[in-house]
Amino acid sequence: MRPKINVPQKSITPVCQNHRQIRKIALIGAIAPLAIVAPAIAQNDWQYNPNTTELEMVLDSTITPSYYLENNPPRITIDLPDSNIAPTPNPQTYTGVVTNLRVLAENENTRIILYLDPNIPIAPQHIQLQRFDTNPGTYRWVLRPSLVNIATTPLAPPIPPPPPPHTPLQPAPPP
Repeated sequence: MRPKINVPQKSITPVCQNHRQIRKIALIGAIAPLAIVAPAIAQNDWQYNPNTTELEMVLDSTITPSYYLENNPPRITIDLPDSNIAPTPNPQTYTGVVTNLRVLAENENTRIILYLDPNIPIAPQHIQLQRFDTNPGTYRWVLRPSLVNIATTPLAPPIPPPPPPHTPLQPAPPP
């Protein structure tokens, strides 16, 4: 029979607690960057980034958005048929190309309206709507309005003023 060794409980507990704390910190450290880097958008939801002027939507694969550019006031209207995105009670306000964003819902259709700064020109050919595959049954759609490059004609060099009219020199009076 082996002799029983008594080890005080206090010497083991702090080590176990330290290991638990280390595991918790490691788990938090592994999960936290994922939450910061990739904020999730729920299915049939949207997110607008004013820094990139991108509207991102995650929609059921059965929903195909359409958009058009309108004037007075300038805006991009995106129609989402058979969708269930919650409307915004008040327009979302931004600075930059998009000044306001509004989500409207009528029956089973959703309309997202991006109101544009009237001083920044955008042409229909400068609006991109791209679809990306995500999870089965959903697509991620990204709408990117691009600014129109207005070609400025170089200014002509300044025209020098015409010379003063020539006045003949009069001979000096004789001495």
